[in-house]
Amino acid sequence: MNIEFFRILSNDNQLRWFPRKAFGVELMFILEQLEEQESSKGIDDTWLLIEHNRPQKGTFSLYVNELQTEGVIDIIRSKQKRSRKILRLSKTSKNALIGMKEQFIDSVLKIHS
Repeated sequence: MNIEFFRILSNDNQLRWFPRKAFGVELMFILEQLEEQESSKGIDDTWLLIEHNRPQKGTFSLYVNELQTEGVIDIIRSKQKRSRKILRLSKTSKNALIGMKEQFIDSVLKIHS
């Protein structure tokens, strides 16, 4: 990974919200992984998965609400436990992340060719 990755991420209208917090990029990849694993970890469990620069719970909650308001993430009810709320990247964010990864790979290939 290099600075080009962060430039692409920061310039994407949908994903630019993640690098605004020290833990945001890590959260983005955690949410991607949880969905791939079809995990039903709740919001608190997701907060605990942040290993680097983990914020206080209040700060995390405010950030989650901001991301939801901006349409970057969705908060949905768990299918296993209806009282549990889980975080997911919005469909637009998932598509943007896929596109960003492709753009990053293309930029790396150009540098090394």
